[in-house]
Amino acid sequence: MSGTEIARHIPYLRRFARALAGSKSAADAEIGLVLQALIDGRVGLDPDLPLRAALFQAFCSVVRPTDRTGQPADGNSFHETQLRGLEPLARRAYLLVVMEQFGPDEAAAILGVSAERVEQIVSSVEARMARTLGMGAVESLPGDAIRVDPETPRPGAGPQQDPQRGRS
Repeated sequence: MSGTEIARHIPYLRRFARALAGSKSAADAEIGLVLQALIDGRVGLDPDLPLRAALFQAFCSVVRPTDRTGQPADGNSFHETQLRGLEPLARRAYLLVVMEQFGPDEAAAILGVSAERVEQIVSSVEARMARTLGMGAVESLPGDAIRVDPETPRPGAGPQQDPQRGRS
């Protein structure tokens, strides 16, 4: 794997870190810690996982979850406020599945828990948000609803077009 292959996934990892940390500067510092740990060999990439999932797993092993419940969110969106009220594992699991579009099995491998636990967490968070909104059950809240950096592409999206040059 090359640095170019890893670099392709950094915007997604940065979006995830931003959603967890609550600020771009804190997220960038955390990404820096992860990249340095990879360079120094303090953490490795799981060869049994796709590269993107392995990078998220490395992030989760280097950056220890902190309890930010009750802290004000940088943004004032409903979803950011709701995410601040979650315990760290629930916040990570929910963001991996809903925002980053990992399946329960990949999210479980990233977090070191069972796929059933990930599904239970996501269902519980969705039910909590639905109750807060006064809605019935929801299948899934859209990832765009909690997207924290509009410049970051959605998973699976192709390269962004430069409108002035008509190319990536």
